[in-house]
Amino acid sequence: RMEPPEGLDVQQSFVKALVIHIVTTSSAYQLGVLQIEEYFVLVPLTP
Repeated sequence: RMEPPEGLDVQQSFVKALVIHIVTTSSAYQLGVLQIEEYFVLVPLTP
């Protein structure tokens, strides 16, 4: 049985993290959480 190269393993975990990020981001958008966070981030920046 051949072991997969290390680069492939890194790529798989990167893709997995990317998918999780996209899923959490899209569900957060549906809940309006990101808009609230953007609001709280932008307010302190306004003079």
